[in-house]
Amino acid sequence: AATAADVRERQAEGWGFASRTWAESTTVDWLRSHPLEGPLHGVNAYALYAVADIRSKHDLFVEPPPLSTDRTLRWIGEAHAAGGDIWFVWFHERAMRRHDYAWGVETLLALPGVQPWAVFEDGLVMRAPLDPAAAPARPVEALLGASRPLAGGRFDLYLHADGERLIYVREGCSADDAAPRFFLHVIPADEADLPPERRASGFANLDFSFAEAGFRHDGRCVAVRRLPDWAAAVRTGQWVPARGERLWQVEASLGD
Repeated sequence: AATAADVRERQAEGWGFASRTWAESTTVDWLRSHPLEGPLHGVNAYALYAVADIRSKHDLFVEPPPLSTDRTLRWIGEAHAAGGDIWFVWFHERAMRRHDYAWGVETLLALPGVQPWAVFEDGLVMRAPLDPAAAPARPVEALLGASRPLAGGRFDLYLHADGERLIYVREGCSADDAAPRFFLHVIPADEADLPPERRASGFANLDFSFAEAGFRHDGRCVAVRRLPDWAAAVRTGQWVPARGERLWQVEASLGD
């Protein structure tokens, strides 16, 4: 059964760095258009192969950092001694597919000097600058500065300036806040834009988990989700499937 599922996935999505996952990755697109000075480390070989045409293969590292914080700090120090900043790219669970790593994105962000630099629905780019004191901070405010508030709730909801991404932010966020799944109902201006099987309901269901599209840093939880281009309004919130309980819900129009 597992082999059959794997074959179906390869037929539908392609495989390796040529697969649809990486061809449609917003994070990979950003890496292609923003050549970064210094080594680039990642948790997925295929993702880095997808940007290898713009990087020297000697600057691409697939293996994650050592699992000891002390060893990792020495490892970062040695890399800095070789010159330049260090960059990490982390792909969220949905984009990593079946890959499994002992380190999470929160572990990397907890290391001294490591900063979130670019936030996307399928990944997060982090920077470990050579001189943390001299480097400008690039926290989530950089993402929110180009966004419009839509609604408040247990998570505050924003629409990015490109009109294509929802941003969920909660201050003082704990692991318990991030555990329940999000539901996301995307409502079109014209129901003809919906897949035929969804027209009776009037919305498309894009449920996701925080692990698939989010991260925690400095007591803040952030998740980003891309919307279809026909989206006119959204209904979103969190629910606990085991209890069938909705913890919070908001509705918002995406119009001006």
